[in-house]
Amino acid sequence: MKNKGTIFVYKKSNLIASAGGVEKVLSFFCNSLAQKGYHVYLATRDKHQGQLFFPLDESVHFHHFKINFPRWRRIVGQLTLNTIPYFNRELYVAQMIRTYCDKIKPNVIITAGIQDLADIVYHNPYPCAKIVQLHSAIKTFFTRKKTKLFVKTLKQADLVQVLLPSYESLLRRYYRGRIITIGNAVFPNDFKEKRQKIIIYPARIEPNKGQLFLIEAFSKIASKYPDWQVHFYGGISRREYAQLCQQKIEKFHLENQVFFKGVSKEMSKLLASSSICAFPSQYEGFSLALTEAMTAGLPCIGFDYASCVNELIQPEKNGFLVKNTDEMAQCLDQLMGDEKLRLRLGKNAQKLMTFYSLENIIQQWEKIIQQLSS
Repeated sequence: MKNKGTIFVYKKSNLIASAGGVEKVLSFFCNSLAQKGYHVYLATRDKHQGQLFFPLDESVHFHHFKINFPRWRRIVGQLTLNTIPYFNRELYVAQMIRTYCDKIKPNVIITAGIQDLADIVYHNPYPCAKIVQLHSAIKTFFTRKKTKLFVKTLKQADLVQVLLPSYESLLRRYYRGRIITIGNAVFPNDFKEKRQKIIIYPARIEPNKGQLFLIEAFSKIASKYPDWQVHFYGGISRREYAQLCQQKIEKFHLENQVFFKGVSKEMSKLLASSSICAFPSQYEGFSLALTEAMTAGLPCIGFDYASCVNELIQPEKNGFLVKNTDEMAQCLDQLMGDEKLRLRLGKNAQKLMTFYSLENIIQQWEKIIQQLSS
């Protein structure tokens, strides 16, 4: 296959053994470009050791930068405001990455965030094109602590990719360069499972994902539907929050109806065998879990104030948007009691997701990469 060019993809951290949506997107992104004929190099300086949770195509080169920078050197660097190169950890990292890039000679550098780009361009200008992917809602990046650094870093980018059209205007407050909207690819769900009376929610167990809201909403109608269950899937990133959720389950006597199932590599099959996806997240960048639920033919319920969720869920077409747990309970009641409604909304959800097919998304990326590397 003809080499279309060399692409260097970099994610600073949380890549090793992580089962999150960003990690899944990056693995399929790299695999797809490699299969299209690009030389793809994926790298990280993750502090964790081990294997990637999501497999890479054998043609994708993976590199794990080992940071050997003693703490005492970093402290001295901070005390001297990084004016002495030997004690400047950021410069150490940037030079390590630059040495690697000088070997592979990328046509395009793609980073999984703004901080990731900062690792690369710190005192290191690159002649090739640089693309920043923003995998979350815009407000999560530009905090009081990070805004100045991120605005400065983005000036080094040739293009920034956002996941939804509404994010473009929000980003424009901080970045005057080229912005493009490309969503995440969604894969068809080919499993033909018998639907069970399960409300599923795949997400990390942490406050912004809102599992407590679903527990509270379900508690209002649980006695009416004793044969229905709520299944939470995802790793625990905030143990104290998981404990609080368990206390709520016990308070409402839902031990036989609400369960935490942990992380699973069979989410597509589990979604296909469920009947409803409740998604009480407080905000999302572009939720892979939500789009996968829709692809599996599930009607979805989410909050109308949650970014991404309130754009992917179209009320009365593929699910419901609600303002609070009382409304969530009402919509759950409506769906649990009406199989025909579940099927109708679920089929609409599948149709709406065809726009995010892998082939369509990769075609958009190829067009951008070819423009920037020519």
